[in-house]
Amino acid sequence: MARKKKGAKPTQYRRSTPDRDPAAERSYVRWYNAKDDHLAEAVEGRARMLWDDDSTRRLEIEKNLRRWGITLAGLYLDNTLFNKDAMRVNITKSLTETITANVGKQRPRPLVLTDDGKWTNRMRAKKLQRFLDAVYSQTEAYMLFPGWFRNAMLCGTGSLFVGGDAYRARFELENVFPLELLVDNCAGSRGERYTRELFRVYPWDKDTLIELYPDDEGAINSAPLYGIDNMFPANDITSGLSRDLRTCMVTEAWRKAGWTAKGELIPGCWVRTVNGCVLERREWLTDTFPFVFLSWNEPERGFWGESAVAEIRGIEREANVALQRGQDAMRRGGMPIVFSPASAELKMAKLSNEPFISVPYEGQVPPQAVVMPAAHPDLLGTPDRLITMAQNQLGTNQMQVSAERPAGTESGRMLEQLSETHSARFDTVAKRLEHAGSKLLAQQFVAVAKRMDTQLKEDGRPGLRLRSTYKKEVIDLRFDEVELGPDELFLEVWPVSVLPHTPSGKTAEIERWQNNQWVTADQSKQLLDFPDLESTASLSRASADLFDWQLGQMLDEGVQVVPDRRQNLQEAYDHGTHAKLKAQREKVPASNIALLEDFLLILEEWLAPPPAAPVPTDAMPVPGDEADSAALGGPAPVTDDPGALLGMGATPAVASPMGLDPALLGAGM
Repeated sequence: MARKKKGAKPTQYRRSTPDRDPAAERSYVRWYNAKDDHLAEAVEGRARMLWDDDSTRRLEIEKNLRRWGITLAGLYLDNTLFNKDAMRVNITKSLTETITANVGKQRPRPLVLTDDGKWTNRMRAKKLQRFLDAVYSQTEAYMLFPGWFRNAMLCGTGSLFVGGDAYRARFELENVFPLELLVDNCAGSRGERYTRELFRVYPWDKDTLIELYPDDEGAINSAPLYGIDNMFPANDITSGLSRDLRTCMVTEAWRKAGWTAKGELIPGCWVRTVNGCVLERREWLTDTFPFVFLSWNEPERGFWGESAVAEIRGIEREANVALQRGQDAMRRGGMPIVFSPASAELKMAKLSNEPFISVPYEGQVPPQAVVMPAAHPDLLGTPDRLITMAQNQLGTNQMQVSAERPAGTESGRMLEQLSETHSARFDTVAKRLEHAGSKLLAQQFVAVAKRMDTQLKEDGRPGLRLRSTYKKEVIDLRFDEVELGPDELFLEVWPVSVLPHTPSGKTAEIERWQNNQWVTADQSKQLLDFPDLESTASLSRASADLFDWQLGQMLDEGVQVVPDRRQNLQEAYDHGTHAKLKAQREKVPASNIALLEDFLLILEEWLAPPPAAPVPTDAMPVPGDEADSAALGGPAPVTDDPGALLGMGATPAVASPMGLDPALLGAGM
């Protein structure tokens, strides 16, 4: 195996680090107070100092990443740690992918709540919920969560950068490479909450920078090429230049805003520099960094968490050593040995086309083949025992790694419950993932939206307007319509679905709900949410979807809506009645409730039964008095003449007043 030399230093900063000068270091510490002409030098000098101080953590991360198999482009000339032609089992990658698939698959959703007071705040919270759902969809946040979780396992802490482009109304979410972030280990000893400064050093394309900052084109073009001293040998720099490499190092620095004893805001600072030139500088008005951090193990002391795979690195190394020793033993001693007399003149090449060992000897004993044990059984069984030890160390097992299912677990629900049982070992880190991926990330999105909205208004534009999709519909929301104050906004963690994740488990659970009459057939189709059922389910849900839209127009928007005779009138009336009672309790404006009341009155009129037909009297007509009886309102004489029934040549029937018997009326007269 090609190993790194013992005592080798970790990757050095790309730019040459000058000899430390105490006076210069003091000027770097308070970089946020530096003047514009010295700001870039102070920021980049401070970043170089932190890069050197962070060598131990960086070396640990590089070991984990290279053992996993990640190519650290730009960090080393040799990107391989092991001889890949030798037999090797990658326990780090196997267990990382297994745990990420079981735990990192979560899709937590932020739930926006208010203090249940003002109706206007609840309406804003409802729109803010749609706004956040649209932002999660626009940034494809749930697609980044597995990589974010994997970085936490490999590096101790995963980082998501949250930003946005105000002029394009686009939010940005990036999974940041862990080695790009730098924190003062002393200043960050109490954790992220009390850390005031954070640096990021990362590569960026020069042409892209020039498009963003055309006034600084000269400084950008003259910046050293990223990694030229590491990616190419010293005598091959011209080869890199001939390939027209256009990547340089960019340094960003954040200092959080603070507060005085009287609660007054002390603005922080954000700076972006390249090659000793300040590209951009702004005040930073929040007390958070634009990152969301996820740690595998929360640090007892310090900013960065502890990685998971560092616990099994020694086990994996010994497993591979034993595996390769067994491989070498099989090659050397696992072949048959033929003992033959020297005088036998045995042609060994004709015995077999496989390699074996021939040992000639003197004597008259006939040739014989002997198969000797290649290696001790304990040596051959050592890799399996060490792999099992590594799996137990990280809280998983062979069944999860190989995606096997035990005998007798056929139903989807049983498999889902078994998976949940195995995931109990990771309950702590799963809760951190839910908290960071929903509450903390949503707070960052709201803060970024506020900055984007302020930036647009300072430029004389209307403000931030988000146009995205929500529940397969296009929505258009202004940030002014959804913004809530910090004392009025509450975010809670809410799972996207309480149903099992697998199709078989989800189907079985929804069938149980439907059999218990907890949901209807149409609601079951909606809960399944399978693409191949969407065309059928969308038609069957048309009436319910229409009523939801009608209810929102009346109670939320204050717009009059008339029901459609072809929708499910009884269902609309029942749900509308409950919605009216709830609206009264929640103090919805009376004018909006009146619109719903008018809607319900129309439904009552349409649902009312038609008036009953007049009931004919049962009194028999007096013989000979048919004409008199008909004149008094009695029943018309029975006839088979169709013309008489249509009023042709016959006296039409008249309803009896008050339903009295005509005979009694005639007798009284």
